[in-house]
Amino acid sequence: REQMYLFEQIQTGSLLVESMDPEIQSGQHAPNPNSKAINNLKAYLQAVTSHQGFEEARLAQQVKQDLLAQNWPETLKPQLGHLDLEVLYNTWQPFRWACWIFFLAVAFLMAPERLPRPKSPWHEILLALPVLVLMLGFATRVTITGFAPVTNMYGTMVWVSLGIGLFGWVFNLFYKNRTLLALIYFGSFVLLLITDQIPLVISPDMDPIVAVLRSNLWLTIHVLTITISYAAFSLAMILGNATMIREMLGMQNDEWVKIYSHYCYRACQLGVFLLSVGIILGGVWADYSWGRFWGWDPKETWALIADLGFLVLLHGRFVGWITPYRLLICAPLSYLLVIMAWYGVNFILATGLHSYGFSSGGAQMVTSFVIIQLCILAVASFRHWKRLRT
Repeated sequence: REQMYLFEQIQTGSLLVESMDPEIQSGQHAPNPNSKAINNLKAYLQAVTSHQGFEEARLAQQVKQDLLAQNWPETLKPQLGHLDLEVLYNTWQPFRWACWIFFLAVAFLMAPERLPRPKSPWHEILLALPVLVLMLGFATRVTITGFAPVTNMYGTMVWVSLGIGLFGWVFNLFYKNRTLLALIYFGSFVLLLITDQIPLVISPDMDPIVAVLRSNLWLTIHVLTITISYAAFSLAMILGNATMIREMLGMQNDEWVKIYSHYCYRACQLGVFLLSVGIILGGVWADYSWGRFWGWDPKETWALIADLGFLVLLHGRFVGWITPYRLLICAPLSYLLVIMAWYGVNFILATGLHSYGFSSGGAQMVTSFVIIQLCILAVASFRHWKRLRT
């Protein structure tokens, strides 16, 4: 309903009219149909629909001057200096570029070994190109908004895709495994592609943040830490699914399980560390903002459940209760707890003190992911049991 209302505002032009005068949004007065600013805006829209290129460019500059001349609140004045940067950001679409550069990097990494490979240090920098483009886009978004843009699902998905790519590149520096990097980069590609393709569900808008989040210190160290842990858990999920797909295709071997269970274990360790630190930082911020460290809020509770889910895997693997293969197939299962903490609380439960992140939509897509994940787990487990018997 909210998205349809927004579409109607855009279609009728009322949203643009309101943007020309900040006092309209505050309810101080209704739009003045005879104002110079609104008349210039209407003339500009007419020039756009009539494909009058020169007149469109002239009126665009006039509309910009009208915007700058408005009596804007002091809190919004710093953003006025970023108008040109925001136009460049919307035109350039850095996250879409990063998405397809990730895809090209995966194609390069999975190319046959007989093709020539650069051996210089520039090779690693070239492989980091999609991560660098993603960083540049994220930095641009931060500059425009003035705060870490992880206050909605779009911002967190971009941030998590950046974390997946960055962790994958670092893992490749340590382990020199091209297949590992290709799998991880493919995960970043898929996440960015989903983010870009459903703007009505995952809105890319840079809306003003609510008052409780207007602390760049806590917003940065708490929310970024929590969400970057999702990237580490995503690595474990990707490696687990790759193992199960190999099992389903009859390509499984003990060497793969030994190597990739080690990578998965490291990813789980990293995720648990980051999520635990993020939960503690969130408790400190909650004590500062709400007067209590812990209140069993749904967001807090599910973050703790996800943390405990992966802690069970780590301790079970450490004491030998969980074999390397079981670690790989259980990591995607535990990742469903992350999905609930990340998506489910905001889009399904929509209750609690973390109301600033609530939205709607995407339930069918997430439900499909969960069903497919469980089906892969069931089929791979059956094939593994059958292979052991024979």
